[in-house]
Amino acid sequence: MNRAELVMRRRNVLAFIQADPAKIELVRAGEVSKTAAGGKVRSAGTSLAPQLGRIIPPKRRFDNGLVNSEAGSIPHSQWLLLGTHRFNGMVDDQFRWLGQNYRITAIHPTRTESFLATIDFTGPDNE
Repeated sequence: MNRAELVMRRRNVLAFIQADPAKIELVRAGEVSKTAAGGKVRSAGTSLAPQLGRIIPPKRRFDNGLVNSEAGSIPHSQWLLLGTHRFNGMVDDQFRWLGQNYRITAIHPTRTESFLATIDFTGPDNE
């Protein structure tokens, strides 16, 4: 892809994000270390600066988004997070959007014009 096409694709991604933006503040999990007793402890996570992205709902029009299990129906749908090419996100980063918690599960590795990741809904805060 030549430079002009890349610039145009990045402009299109930015316009798509600005049409329905979501301000996302990622929390990156801390490092895992071993204790003297041999257990594992995770240090406190760090919050990144707020970034602009867009949350895209699943496209499964012919599926109700539920998985049947022994305990009943469990909602299962993959949402997408789209950001500009400078979006700073990693797998297992967590964020909050509209009062619900989400986690980045996978990142599309070969995109040069944008950041595209699948996110998993982890539910509201456990109170």
